[in-house]
Amino acid sequence: YDIFSEYRFTPEDLIKDGNSLFIRLCTETGLLGLGFILLILFRGFIYKINSQNEDMLKHKIISQSLFVLLVLVLIRQGNYMLNGLPLLFLLYYYNGAQYKRAINHE
Repeated sequence: YDIFSEYRFTPEDLIKDGNSLFIRLCTETGLLGLGFILLILFRGFIYKINSQNEDMLKHKIISQSLFVLLVLVLIRQGNYMLNGLPLLFLLYYYNGAQYKRAINHE
């Protein structure tokens, strides 16, 4: 007898998952958690560059493309781990950190 069988998830259970990660974050973490995610999004966004350096342009393109992807995930996708969402947030954060480090070295 398997006492944990009632706690296992099937693909049918995941279909019933929420459709919006934004709404899910609001209900599960409240305004504090949602504010934290939005802070990460807006602090890592690179909207202008001061030089014509090709590396800076690459950081800007990566930042803007990941920003669009993360906003679409927040609007449409409702699962935290689907499609490597933590990896996308790490890439977004790391790109912003590398850009700020490169700015300080110029």
